[in-house]
Amino acid sequence: FAAHLRAQPKITSLKFVGTSVFSDVTLTEDFQPLGFNAADTSRINSGLSQISEMYYSHGYILFRVDSFRVIIPKDSPRAELDIFATEGPRIVVGRIEIRGNKFLSYDQLLQEMNTSRGKPFDQAELEGDLDFILKKYNAAGFPLAKISIDSFYIKYDGGKDST
Repeated sequence: FAAHLRAQPKITSLKFVGTSVFSDVTLTEDFQPLGFNAADTSRINSGLSQISEMYYSHGYILFRVDSFRVIIPKDSPRAELDIFATEGPRIVVGRIEIRGNKFLSYDQLLQEMNTSRGKPFDQAELEGDLDFILKKYNAAGFPLAKISIDSFYIKYDGGKDST
């Protein structure tokens, strides 16, 4: 009966395997706060999503968490969460083609976009750029303007960043 009254172990430390782009300290800070119930998989998944978003926003769109495990030493109130991940290459924006733009020039659109050649790819930034362009066309009297992404290519170049 006493074992049932004992507090559930809490995650108090993280260990990352397969990561090198960000320090364990940075990844742990992004996962915060610690101290949650070791059996709380929804909180674990939330922390993993936060880490994934950090990687994605820095151009590591192929980042994935392969698995995780919780280690609870016998009769301990503390637990360690081990996270196994694959970072993948950093994807950098290469060529940007814009077609069908008749009112605003290609150069004008590129100049006003945050997404640009040589920067790490950030999906949220690209979506913001597309929304901005639609608003410009709408304000210029083109309320039915549409934008679609025709294609997106990832070029592997001998382990170097994508172009």
